[in-house]
Amino acid sequence: MKELHLFTGEKGGVGKSLATQVFIEYCRKHQVKYKLFDVDRTSPDVGEIYEPKIYQNGSGVEYQANNEKKGNRIYFSEESEDVFLADELFATATEQLVIVNLPAQVSVMVDAWLQRGILDLAKEENVEIVFWFVTDGSPESINLLSQSLSTYKERVSTILVVNEGLSKKAMENINNSSIGQVLENQILATIKMPLLFLSPQEKKLIKEKKIPLKEAANRTKKEGLTIIAKQRITQFLRQCHQQLDTLNILKQPQPQSSTKTN
Repeated sequence: MKELHLFTGEKGGVGKSLATQVFIEYCRKHQVKYKLFDVDRTSPDVGEIYEPKIYQNGSGVEYQANNEKKGNRIYFSEESEDVFLADELFATATEQLVIVNLPAQVSVMVDAWLQRGILDLAKEENVEIVFWFVTDGSPESINLLSQSLSTYKERVSTILVVNEGLSKKAMENINNSSIGQVLENQILATIKMPLLFLSPQEKKLIKEKKIPLKEAANRTKKEGLTIIAKQRITQFLRQCHQQLDTLNILKQPQPQSSTKTN
């Protein structure tokens, strides 16, 4: 599966890291091989949870002056010594599915990188590039979505992730905006991410202990979460994954109906 999935949204605090975790858990559920890159240079929260050997305790952070990596960290940069680091994202995607958790406010650098031959090469190598655009339905976020769709048109597929956990009116706001009239023809699919109903203390515990969502929902694990919290995480993942099943995001072959002969 040669695909490059970029979780974006440009605006901070829209739930991009949570959406990334949902997709990682979905890949694990279906035993799909993937490679995760958390390119948030200062706070790789998803990487710390799902690839702790690379992202925790500062491992893999340093780079030598000659651009030879001393670790496994990748990030987008305009610095001459680091500008080529992101190339590994595409190189890896020619061999397997790649998941990239992007930080906020990097679209200028990502756009520049894609325009430097990546989009053309993706077409030649049959690598699908997918933007998972996470939005809270705010005017700023909708405007950023409009800019992204205008920039890439048919060259990049876009999956819209509407975080209804942040705003129940997020989808309504999008439909009522200027982009609402043409959105259906410009995106691959829409995912409505529900509220992950946990207390501030429960969210803090998961974040501080860096617990993957599926593990947090496991009732045999004793990490301080109540059985009610675990059930709510299970329900959250189920609701998200059911939508992905319907959309066949991983392009899994559908079972053929059998015909009975007499």
